[in-house]
Amino acid sequence: MDRTGQPSDAVVRLSERRAEPRLRVLLAGKLASPDSSFTADCSIRNLSESGALIILSDLALPPDPFLIVIRHAFLHRTKTAWRRGSKAGLSFVSSWRMTDSEGRVVPLRSLWLDLLPR
Repeated sequence: MDRTGQPSDAVVRLSERRAEPRLRVLLAGKLASPDSSFTADCSIRNLSESGALIILSDLALPPDPFLIVIRHAFLHRTKTAWRRGSKAGLSFVSSWRMTDSEGRVVPLRSLWLDLLPR
């Protein structure tokens, strides 16, 4: 904020970097490689149509992990935009509903089903 109470130029520039606003959320997620050889739990802290901020333990991410948003039943193919410690920004490359019969969804559907509350 400047002396007049208006956002500084730096704050305005930062907020204009995203195409859509991200919503603050607290959702469970699962990262997975396409063949499910790698899986890791994560916490989704904000979410938009084009990406997410996740928190995970300090482990190596595969180059282009899939993110399963458990509660929303979505599968997103992602690119890691940045990583700082336990936080990572993911950009969505493509998305599918877990209930679709699309070929890419089928191998990862069992992971999603295992995570649903019973």
